[in-house]
Amino acid sequence: MDNNDSIQPEMYHISLPTFSVKNPRVWFHQIEAVFHSRRISDERTMYAYVVQTLPTDVAEEVFDILENTPKTAPFTALKTALISRTSRSETAMLRELLGNIDIGDRTPSQLLRHMRTLLGSRQLDETILKQLWMDKLPHAVSSILAINHQASSESLAEMADKIAETFSKSTINQTARDNLSEHTD
Repeated sequence: MDNNDSIQPEMYHISLPTFSVKNPRVWFHQIEAVFHSRRISDERTMYAYVVQTLPTDVAEEVFDILENTPKTAPFTALKTALISRTSRSETAMLRELLGNIDIGDRTPSQLLRHMRTLLGSRQLDETILKQLWMDKLPHAVSSILAINHQASSESLAEMADKIAETFSKSTINQTARDNLSEHTD
């Protein structure tokens, strides 16, 4: 095959992940990695791939850009519009970080990563973030971690995962023992 017969990047069939309303920034990181791995860097090509991937309700949010595609940097314009129009506001994410967040069924390290995501582009002193995170952990876990306050957040998160896993197993084992003793009495 000579150079004139080479496959152009836009001739590839690629599959992009489903658009994530939950976190459009993460979705763009994913699709940009796909574009990079396929050596697709042309703005018009990336724009076309994104447009065909968008669910209709999301496409409606950027209808003005779809109707009047920018002549220069259409992918960048679409990306900027999608992120600004479909992402949760910085204020809403900060409110969740400061009050409405709980560990739920996340591991402690997942909670810490989620809290970092909620910060967005804001900077927060690591000590303050660590304290906010520890306040959201089960009391038994945060009590054990408190003795190691000089450790990094990442080290504490690893320890917290192991502690939470140990407590979870011991709780399950205790419940099983309690149920067994109820039935044998």
